[in-house]
Amino acid sequence: MHAATDPALAIAAVRSANAHFYMTLIERPASPFAWANLALSKLYLDELDDELFAALRRADELGPWEPEVQQSVLFVGLAAWHKLGTAQQAAMVRTLERAVQRNATKVTEIVKSFSRLDLLCAINNSKLKIEDTCSRLQKSEPRSNRS
Repeated sequence: MHAATDPALAIAAVRSANAHFYMTLIERPASPFAWANLALSKLYLDELDDELFAALRRADELGPWEPEVQQSVLFVGLAAWHKLGTAQQAAMVRTLERAVQRNATKVTEIVKSFSRLDLLCAINNSKLKIEDTCSRLQKSEPRSNRS
C-alpha cells in the first residue's frame, strides 16, 4: 500500500491482500499473523467493524508473544482506539505491556505516532527510558484530565 503512487492501485492492492488473508485463514485459522494482517488490511480499507475487532482479538490470543503480531495489533488498535470498547482498550494496554518487553524502541515509535504516550506512561516497565517525557506530559496535562 505504501509503495503505490496511485491511490486506486493502492486500494486495489489492499483489497487483493485482504482476499488472500481470508483464504489463508481457511487453511491456517490458528495463524496469528494472518489474523493481524487481516485486521491491518481492514484498517487500510477503512472497515472499522466487528470483523476487524474480532481479528485483533484472535491475533492477540494466538500470538501474544510474537513481536510482529504485537506491533500490528498495537498499530491497528491505536488507529481504531476511538471505536474500541473498554475491554478491548484494556487488551491493547496488555499487548503494549508485553510488546515493550520485546522491543521498547519500536513500540515507543508506534505509540508516539498516535500521540498516545499517556498509555506508555501508565504502564510499569523498566525498559522504557521515558520518565522525563512522562513527567513533562503529566505537568502539561490539565488537572481535570488526570486520573
